[in-house]
Amino acid sequence: MRKLQGLREGRRDPSLTRAWLPSSTVPSPNPMLELLREVRSSEPLVSAMAIKRLIYYPQDEALLRQKSQPVSNLKNKRLKRLIQDLKDTLESQRGAAIAAPQIGVYKRVAVAKFGQNDDAEEEPMLTLINPEIIEAGELETGFDGCLSIPDIYTWDTSRPSWIRFRARGEDGGEIIRRLEGLDARVLHHEIDHLDGILFLDRLRDPNELYTPVEGADGKTKMVRLVDLRKMS
Repeated sequence: MRKLQGLREGRRDPSLTRAWLPSSTVPSPNPMLELLREVRSSEPLVSAMAIKRLIYYPQDEALLRQKSQPVSNLKNKRLKRLIQDLKDTLESQRGAAIAAPQIGVYKRVAVAKFGQNDDAEEEPMLTLINPEIIEAGELETGFDGCLSIPDIYTWDTSRPSWIRFRARGEDGGEIIRRLEGLDARVLHHEIDHLDGILFLDRLRDPNELYTPVEGADGKTKMVRLVDLRKMS
């Protein structure tokens, strides 16, 4: 998952932002799909440091829509290699979290760096194996962005205000934890990936998608995708 620091002000004043990239049925087609294809017609380049190639929307949508299977053997060498691949790939990106399907592996594994709320310090990477939500708070509207949908952001997705979840850690031990605010959104976003769901599916208004555009004055501002044609 991607994030912008200073979310409340970011849409109005990009100088206050810094980019960091984080249901069982397939959702109906998003009406913004064709515009996204125009805006992102070429595949973004992957950092030379990345261990695994990221899977991108919309060109790899069918892959991103696949559901991931639970991990049954926590001592499997392939699992350890997958975890390291996820860590190395996330480290190469400006991101807060990544899920296994984003590198083409359909296992319920994700790696996250919590501590993303404005008043918190970012935590070390935490491996989450078979994460599941135990309890969740009321839905609230807020920020979303994704490593697999680069340079597209919104402040219009609905996710729980807090989450209590359980998972297995890299050492096989049980993790039970409560997350709030942006950290809850990060976890919810990654579990969505494990279920083949994208943040685009949770938009209240499909027109509320933004991308950074550099103006004639050299300053970057956030512009709605639907308004890009008017600027050209």
